Amino acid sequence: MTEASDARSEEPDGPSLFRRRMAVIMAADVAGYSRLLATGEEDALKLFHQCRSVFDAEVARYGGRIFNTAGDSVMSEFASAVEAVRAAIAIQHALQAVNQPWPEDRRVRFRIGVTIGDVIERDGDLLGDGVNIAARLESVARPGGVCVSRIVHNAVTGKVSASFRSIGPQTLKNIPAPVEAFTVAFSGEADQRQASTPDARRPGGGKRSDGQDRRARRRRRWLRILLIILAFSVVVPTVRHAKRLLETQLGLKLPAPPPEQTVKTPAQRAIGALPGSEPPDAPAGARDLYQKGRALEASGDLAGARTAYVEAARAGAGFMDPLLRLAALVRLQDGSSVARDLFADLNTVSPDPAIRMVYAQQLGQAEQTTRLRRLLDENPSFAPAWYALAQALGDTRAGRETLTRLRAEHAALDQFLTANKSGALKRFFIDPAALQEWVERARRRVAEIDAAFASRQTRPSLTFQAGSSHWTVNIALPEDATAVQYRLGDRGGFSRAELNLSGDGKTTRAATFAIPSRAGKTNIYVSYVDTAGLTAGPFVYRFDSTELNSERQRSILMTTSGSWLTWATDRDEIYFPYLLTYRCAIRSAHVGFDGADPDIALPLSTEGCDDNAPPPPGAQNSLPAPHDARSVSVKLVLQNGETPPPVTISREP
Repeated sequence: MTEASDARSEEPDGPSLFRRRMAVIMAADVAGYSRLLATGEEDALKLFHQCRSVFDAEVARYGGRIFNTAGDSVMSEFASAVEAVRAAIAIQHALQAVNQPWPEDRRVRFRIGVTIGDVIERDGDLLGDGVNIAARLESVARPGGVCVSRIVHNAVTGKVSASFRSIGPQTLKNIPAPVEAFTVAFSGEADQRQASTPDARRPGGGKRSDGQDRRARRRRRWLRILLIILAFSVVVPTVRHAKRLLETQLGLKLPAPPPEQTVKTPAQRAIGALPGSEPPDAPAGARDLYQKGRALEASGDLAGARTAYVEAARAGAGFMDPLLRLAALVRLQDGSSVARDLFADLNTVSPDPAIRMVYAQQLGQAEQTTRLRRLLDENPSFAPAWYALAQALGDTRAGRETLTRLRAEHAALDQFLTANKSGALKRFFIDPAALQEWVERARRRVAEIDAAFASRQTRPSLTFQAGSSHWTVNIALPEDATAVQYRLGDRGGFSRAELNLSGDGKTTRAATFAIPSRAGKTNIYVSYVDTAGLTAGPFVYRFDSTELNSERQRSILMTTSGSWLTWATDRDEIYFPYLLTYRCAIRSAHVGFDGADPDIALPLSTEGCDDNAPPPPGAQNSLPAPHDARSVSVKLVLQNGETPPPVTISREP
């Protein structure tokens, strides 16, 4: 197997540019693969590929993801330690059947190692201590076996149908501290261990004498007493729970607790052991407890780490780090539903905004967004919630990514980064590296959204078509929508636009509505409902019928210059009805004959331009011309200040 690289050499100096998270890692490779290739390459490769097909299928069946392969090694990640161990056991059982037809010395046997650890994600690949330890544990496993770390053993005990055998602390290559390891006891191993027990070796069939049985039962009874006392003093959070254990397990009857020892709810027990107990000194106590939790987590004592993180939260200093680590551990060990229930209980007994935020993060996207907005409304100075809100808005698992969602996500990230710039975020984090990781992620996401907006249309575009009594407004939407509304003016309600539905009959990219021709100058407000059910807008557009009519006429004039003037065929006159028709686009018009400068003004009335009306009746549309004139030049100045090149029109002989 190719050795896993040391993650410490992969991390850049300064703030992390990669995503760091907890993961369950399963490492596997083939025992003696080089020997198999040397003694029969074609058969070894054929069997290896058969085994890999089975291996990959089992990883997928238990929700895993293969993130790296090199030669005969396979690196996978899982969201749950239980699923990872179940997958490892299923793989080994399935590969036994694949190998069965082959001779013993030709079989492809995988060794598998599983651990939970901190990893760095980069372009889909994973690096870090979690990957390194899993790879080293795999080398400890026997061919066809599974080796897990203590952190995994604690997480899966009682949840998988397998027994484990401790092999004690293991000194692993490039891992600074020993790792306590356990191997999965498959059926053959269990039979061998049973045959080697003292009872099995005892002459006469291994039966105990009556005296030996009594002594064994006495030892077990005292051991049970010792364990219950330990639970009473260390693990069991309330006196009532310890009393119940003593009564049910040993038949002892204890007096009721004194009145002042009021029993708390499960949530209260998570925050404080008993009424009146003083929380640790905050924030110094919270920092110490958080560092203790990190150390326990690194050593594999997840239960101790979880307790330390809860106590750090109980200190009431409002730090994010302990709660985030606690949530990650609970999700990893027990699943999302348990994490949700735990923080729901904590949320009922603590007003801490940090607990409210982490609880919201355990919920679905819609409720998460609602709760985080409410939290920010009630606690506007709690800046970490802006980052959590951005994450919720950016979560597209609940629906398609829309422009409205991106805008809201960008706005939340802007608030978060502004708070960081002012130093307002530091007081919420014990570990500056955790805050810096959030900041780097926020900056990268803002850059991604900016790039997305720069490369696409982000708001509706409007075009106007003049009619005899109204303007038709055509709306082109930047994304699919289920409804479009508009409003004329700055007051009043919105009206529904007529939709041009797409092929699915439910969404649209285009809509229309009409404006009276005498609307004059006003504002148009347009909004739409995107496919996520969010309202985009309203977007404001300035409407000026005079300007629109002028622009429409200008575009026509610029492409029909040969029609601006005509010569009369039976008299010395020039006609300009074409310019009169499109007079609303013209500021002034002058003519000159036979090469003279155009300095003779044409009388063009602007009456009726506001409502797209035709020229007024009786308006002058001709001008006398010199008898011997052979050509006429016309020069226009348009309403927008544009001056097209003069046009010369010759008189036919």
